[in-house]
Amino acid sequence: MKRNPGLKSRLDEAMTESWSEARDLAIAETDLPDEQFPEICPFSLEEVMRPDFWPTP
Repeated sequence: MKRNPGLKSRLDEAMTESWSEARDLAIAETDLPDEQFPEICPFSLEEVMRPDFWPTP
């Protein structure tokens, strides 16, 4: 974001598209029912951008 601040306006769109693609991939790879994976990301952009959102390895 620091290098390309113009991308900020596209983050919501990118997150929505990425969630959809990741969901499809998870369904295909796990053979779990579609209902196991929410169609809409349950997290807000603000949440996932917080440094403390992601667990530490």
